This record gives sequence, C-alpha cells and structure tokens, in this order.
Amino acid sequence: PCATVQELQRITDHAREHEWTFPAYAVDVLAGVLTGSNCSYEASMFATTEGGPPNVGQTIIAIDPEFLSGNFVPHLETMFEALTDGNEVRIPGARRGELRARHAAEGVDVPQSLLDQIAELAAAD
Repeated sequence: PCATVQELQRITDHAREHEWTFPAYAVDVLAGVLTGSNCSYEASMFATTEGGPPNVGQTIIAIDPEFLSGNFVPHLETMFEALTDGNEVRIPGARRGELRARHAAEGVDVPQSLLDQIAELAAAD
C-alpha cells in the first residue's frame, strides 16, 4: 500500500520538528518500508526470543567517494585534523586504529596461563 500525500506530509512535518530523529526515519524507510520488512516499531527484540524473528530488512548504500570528489581522502583527513586540533573531539575508530598499529609493531601481552590453556586445548585435537 502506498502512503497518501497527507501521511507523507505528517511524517515530514514531524521530522522537521525533530531534526535529530531524521536519520532514524531514513533508516526505517530504507530498511523497513522499501524492503517490505518490519520497521523498528514493528520488530521484536533482537536480544530475546520473545515475539519471534524481528523480520527486519537491510539496505546497503555503496558510494564511491572518488567518483564524487577526486580529493576525498585528503579532504577528510583535513576535516578530522580541524575537528580534533586542540580539543577532545574523538573520531570513531581512531583509537582502535592507533591500538592496531601499536600492537602490530610491538605485539600483544598475553598471560602465560592463557598461552598454556590454548596449547592444552590445541593438543587435545
């Protein structure tokens, strides 16, 4: 069934009043309505078996940034530097990337007891 113009207007009016909720609406429309699956308010909880499978849809949006902007990566790096320079702004994934690089260079400390347990389990096969 298609939404009426009045229903769409009501949704967009609500989104304008609560701009911070718009990404949630967009996800619900793309992954729920357009795929014929449950929207967030219809889906059962993922963490329990109550209510059966959530029956949610998925939408994958693939964007080639180089197609849109030839200098995407340098521009993004400049933006991140400007955001983090002299303040406590955190870029998602930055800490993980730093730790991964450090662990690759220096290794990871693993307690001997854990190494012994792994060796014991491996020998059992």
